[in-house]
Amino acid sequence: MNNDLLRQRRNLILISGALIIYDFAEISIAKISLLGTDLLVGKPEALFLAAWLLWFYFFLRYYQYLKAESNLGIGSSCKFFFDQYAKEYAAKALTANKTIGGAGVLPNPEFEVYKESIFKWKLRKNLFPDEECHLLDLPFRYVSCWFLKSLIKLIILTPKVTDHVIPILIAISVPLIKFII
Repeated sequence: MNNDLLRQRRNLILISGALIIYDFAEISIAKISLLGTDLLVGKPEALFLAAWLLWFYFFLRYYQYLKAESNLGIGSSCKFFFDQYAKEYAAKALTANKTIGGAGVLPNPEFEVYKESIFKWKLRKNLFPDEECHLLDLPFRYVSCWFLKSLIKLIILTPKVTDHVIPILIAISVPLIKFII
């Protein structure tokens, strides 16, 4: 993650946190101390409006810098974890069968999980450059379980979600807390 994105993330989290605390703590501003000088605030709504404008600006900047990142690696990491679960299942299933279509083919890292439709997933292996060998239909209940486990692993084992997704969720929660709750 580049330094510009880190700076934008920090700003977004700070302003979002301040607005959330402002709403939950029901803070009222009467005066501000600036460099030893007490300033009496005649219209606290102006400060609140300025904070919301800053929030919008920092949200936009973070989004722009996030979109400029070439690859966040979230999808590829999740797919890696998902493929591990699918290959473990395939190894057990194919070992139990011993043969698929008359050929003694056992799984190795070259296997590919692919989606035919949202509820139909398959495992295949390229045996020859121009041929594909369909090995297994993967049960959808397993596929959905693997997907959830992959997401949990992604959240717990990598910083990708906390670095990129959580700041957006925090920022989105600010107007939800203010205007809905």
